[in-house]
Formats: sequence, structure tokens, C-alpha cells
Amino acid sequence: MSYRKLNVNGVEYRYVIGKKLLKLQKMGDKKFELIPNEKIGNQLYNTEIFVVTPGVIRDFILGNQLPQEFHCNRHDVTTSHLAYNPFDSEIYGKHHLMMDCPECRHNLEMDI
Repeated sequence: MSYRKLNVNGVEYRYVIGKKLLKLQKMGDKKFELIPNEKIGNQLYNTEIFVVTPGVIRDFILGNQLPQEFHCNRHDVTTSHLAYNPFDSEIYGKHHLMMDCPECRHNLEMDI
């Protein structure tokens, strides 16, 4: 298992993101902190998968509100869920994450 390093305000951490848990350790400490992904990550649309990124880990360390909430100004929707962009997935075969605004997702599906 390989660890990645993350520097937050001059303090070095190392972490591993698993399917269900985040394993986080402050450099110099002997103990690891185990955090369930569903506690801090954003749920992927229509799945039981929670997305955890280095930015999410940094926000957790800093004590910011998690999971992150996203607001669609065009449709006045607030959500903490993510979805794959259906246009990019279908046309380009690439999986780009976007906030899960049902109206935006529907418009992109209609563009296919």
C-alpha cells in the first residue's frame, strides 16, 4: 500500500484512500485515523460510491463543512451529490465529475 503526502499549513500528512475508508496520519504520529468515506466524501449519483479527493482531505483537516455542497445558479439547486457528465461519457468516453443538478444533467443528456 503506497501512501500519498499532503501538506496543510506547513504540516505534513500521509494518506491512503480506500473504497470504504480514508487512512490519515500526521507525520511523526504513530497512530492512523480511519475515516469512513461516506462521512466526508460526496456521493456519486445512483451508487454507493463516495468520492474523496486531496481537496476533501485538506478540508477535513482544516475542519471545514463536509461533505461539500454545490449550488447551481442556473437552476437554483443545492446538492452534495456528484454525477458523471453524460455528454462527455457518451461522446468522448471520458468520465468527468460534475455536481448532480438534475436539470443540467437532463440538458446534457438531450445534447447527445
